Amino acid sequence: MKVLIIKTGLTETFDRANAHQGVISLGDVLRSTVILHVFKEHSVSWLTHPSASLLLDGISAIKVLHQDLSEVTLKDFDLIVNLERDEVILSALELVPSEKIVGFCGPHAKLRFLKSHVELALEEWLTEPTVQQKNWSEKLYWLLGREWKNENYCISTARLNHSLKNRYDIGLNWQVGRKWPTKSWPSENWEMLDSRFSALHSVTWQEGFDDLTQYMNWINSVQILVTHDSLGLHIARALNKQVLALFGPTSSREIHLGDGLALSESEKVSFACPPCYKDECHNIIHCMKSLSVDEVADGLRNLLRGSNDQSSA
Repeated sequence: MKVLIIKTGLTETFDRANAHQGVISLGDVLRSTVILHVFKEHSVSWLTHPSASLLLDGISAIKVLHQDLSEVTLKDFDLIVNLERDEVILSALELVPSEKIVGFCGPHAKLRFLKSHVELALEEWLTEPTVQQKNWSEKLYWLLGREWKNENYCISTARLNHSLKNRYDIGLNWQVGRKWPTKSWPSENWEMLDSRFSALHSVTWQEGFDDLTQYMNWINSVQILVTHDSLGLHIARALNKQVLALFGPTSSREIHLGDGLALSESEKVSFACPPCYKDECHNIIHCMKSLSVDEVADGLRNLLRGSNDQSSA
């Protein structure tokens, strides 16, 4: 079967707002690769944005990687999995028989499910109690009529300098992209965290923020990544790194961290608001500023202890 996956990063698949603000969501593209496990016996093509192609290029499960809709003849595919609500893409899909489409289709960007072919508005589906409890990968698998069994993202390691792997104990992934400034933990907190661990552990600060190959190599050079909810988190998961993830305006329930750890002030019962998914904070106390250095340091110590136990086993 010939399958086309459409995931460009122009929109975030399960973002109710459907506003990309001119920013390509590279993390959304990378975590969509989890569905490649579903189609490992099929011939898969993938349509993405040029800025996201480096994340996908070299993945063996993708036979053909396209960077522009004009390169694709939609009628040639037996199944199209569309994870974008971009109007240009939706218009092009109107010429394809609906039974061949899973994901978003039609002028109102309704979701189609593989087994039932039921169509639902995204908001309607996301508010179902059973869906609210699922992480991002589980939701994608449900669209495809499958059960997610802890499959990880797919990523190519061809561009990695393998001699750098695990050179450092701790990586501090401190910068955030311009789409979500509210995800940022204060810079002085990162400095204090560094000062608490650098005497006994090798600590490295984020490198390659504007160079994806360098960024991936830097993440591969650490054993544990301390990070916001970001592309770096997803790269680290794809590379099977341990992750200490700091959440605020977004929900930690969305992401499976394996043997990593999530810390979130906004998800505590005592906090004023739940994860808001907003790029601006108008509260007196910002959730990320409320996340203490002590709490992050304790979480990091627990992960380091676990790493030491595994290495001595």
